[in-house]
Amino acid sequence: MRLDGLSFRVAATAIMVAIAGCKGGATGPVGNVNVTGAAEKGPFVLGTSIKGSPLDVKGLPTGKIFSSQIASDRGEFALSASPGAISIEGNGFFFNEVSGALSEAPLTVRALTELKATKTSRVFLNVLTHLAHDRALVLWKQRVEMQLALKQAETEIRVAMPLGPAGSAIGDGSSITIMEGNSTDAAYMF
Repeated sequence: MRLDGLSFRVAATAIMVAIAGCKGGATGPVGNVNVTGAAEKGPFVLGTSIKGSPLDVKGLPTGKIFSSQIASDRGEFALSASPGAISIEGNGFFFNEVSGALSEAPLTVRALTELKATKTSRVFLNVLTHLAHDRALVLWKQRVEMQLALKQAETEIRVAMPLGPAGSAIGDGSSITIMEGNSTDAAYMF
């Protein structure tokens, strides 16, 4: 069967639309998640490296890296990464709140999280997320759900380092920022 010019163009257009619909973006049908947040010990400085490393079901890096950098004096970053378990790391200099100057050496802070296919996620990298990172990863490898693993790891830290008023409720580490003003959460980060 031969197609005339118009039929050929219609068929070619239909095939291209079908292929584009199946493609769904660089990482599959759900696409990437836009992650925003900040890296803090004091705020990390402009240009600080931010890297997201997706993890496989065994908790090992897949080898894919999503890169970004700090884009403001508040230590804020934006990163686009695929949904799923991911370790996000910031490495660089920060504003030292004690000395009032830049740190003398670079520092690394990490956060472990699971990005949902919601198109946006907010993650803060701080001392609490850094301390909880490896413990939560061990729990997750033991088949504990990610959010429960993070909660247990952070609870263990809070028991070991009780700060703040007795019975005070501190938010989860990846939602705490020192920039939120006079709050128990921000005070815990100092």
